[in-house]
Formats: sequence, structure tokens, C-alpha cells
Amino acid sequence: MNLKQWSRWKKSIIVIVKIAADGPNPLTNSMLSFAAVAITVNGELLKSISRNLEIRADTLPDDNFNIWWSERQLARKEVAKSQIDPTTAITDLINFVEMLRQDYPTKNIILASECLSETWMFIDYYLRVYGGRVSLFSQEHALDIQSFLAGMYGIMRGDISKQVFSPKIVRNNRSLMPDVPFYDAYASAGVLVDHIRYQFKQPKLVIIC
Repeated sequence: MNLKQWSRWKKSIIVIVKIAADGPNPLTNSMLSFAAVAITVNGELLKSISRNLEIRADTLPDDNFNIWWSERQLARKEVAKSQIDPTTAITDLINFVEMLRQDYPTKNIILASECLSETWMFIDYYLRVYGGRVSLFSQEHALDIQSFLAGMYGIMRGDISKQVFSPKIVRNNRSLMPDVPFYDAYASAGVLVDHIRYQFKQPKLVIIC
């Protein structure tokens, strides 16, 4: 990466989005929680939001996801706290992004997630149904973190966990409560920014939520 690319990153705001759900399909399953953390490559935390959502009456949890959550009782209890209705939660997310655009009008806003297709599937559905919005982010400003890092290091996406997320980087940016979107979003922000800065020989950062 060259200085011109570094300049582009410095003009961007990265919004790390994480979700938790009780199944793989937003048509039949509920999003339990989401979190978004807005950060710059200089490590400046601009804003964050986290909401736990009420389970929709028109959905049922997926059996496999029930098993998965049963092995993560602490995280499941955390995403069940202070639940609010989906309309209020999604309105808060829309306002969060609009405030970023208002406060930083010259910045590019990039949506990023480790599993972008899964995350976006739920966010997009809830935006349409409960927020009356087609989208919050343009497609050209969406970033799948694992695919991005795979391209950065010239390896296969499936090898990311083995070759890129080294013990030191993971340790420095470990989620304080795995599988809870709020904590996972901060951890992912730290990992992504550290790797971007590494490519430009910038000092690593310690991001604390």
C-alpha cells in the first residue's frame, strides 16, 4: 500500500457492525442485538451504539442456533437485557449513521464486518421493514473484513484465522465478552485498524471500550 492509499484511509470512517440472531434467516428468525463502532485509522473512537431487540412475534428460533446459544449462556443473557422494539432500535441506528454524516461531512463512511453478507442480510431487512429505508451505506463502501485481509496478505479467506489473526494481535484486541455484539465490534475494530496501520508501518493502537 502506498501513501496515496493511506491518505484515502485517513479520510474515511470505518463503522464496524456486529449482530446476534437466533437463526440464519431474517425472514423467519429474529435479530437479538446489534452494535456499531465508528473509528478512524488513527484509532479515534468517534461514536458507538448498541441495542438489544425484542424477539419478533412472527419468528421462531432456529434449532441449531438454540444449541449454539445454549453453550453461551452468559452472552445470551447479555443480549437479552434491556430489550427494545425493533422500530425504535433501527431508528436509533439510522440516526447514528446520519449524525456521523452530519458531524463529518468530508469523510467516507465504510461499513465493515467479519461476516458482511450475514450481517448485512439482517440489517438490510430490518432497515426496510422497521426503518422504511432501502439502505444506509452504498455497496461500494462496504467491507468484508476477512476478505479484505485475505487480499491484503495474498492468502485464501479460509486461512485468515490461521495466518493473519496472530496470537499477539488477537490478544491485544480480544473481545471482553465473546458473542456479544458490543464487545465483539470493539475487538474487530482493533484488529482491522491494527492490520491497516501495519501495512503502512504505523504504530499499533490499543482500543479500549
